Amino acid sequence: MGFSSYTCAKTNLPILNSNSWGYMPETYEVVMLFKDGDRVTGSYDGYGRIDLDIGVTIESIHAALENKEAKLVLQKFYTPGDTFECIVGFSHREPGQGHFHDPKKIRKWYDKGGFKTYAAYCKAEEAANS
Repeated sequence: MGFSSYTCAKTNLPILNSNSWGYMPETYEVVMLFKDGDRVTGSYDGYGRIDLDIGVTIESIHAALENKEAKLVLQKFYTPGDTFECIVGFSHREPGQGHFHDPKKIRKWYDKGGFKTYAAYCKAEEAANS
């Protein structure tokens, strides 16, 4: 299985692969919010799994995200009290697969707090790669 990832539902920033970006934990530490009100925190591994803080791994989060039953939020931008319902956006497929990015570009995007829309992120990603 190759790399795959999603965007943060709150900031539209790419959620990166913890194996590739281990030196930048703010890019892969996430909170997964479920439609039923549950919430888990951990590290996104870039292969569809979240390694939870309690030493357990959630396998294959793809179905929950694709069916819009869950949202990923970067822990750096998560506010205690954020719920599935209060976050307007969703987690979308990440064009760079959570791995193929320039660190300077990523730092700039994270420092500015992300993008207003997924389309704006995709446009910036496309411009960065042309």
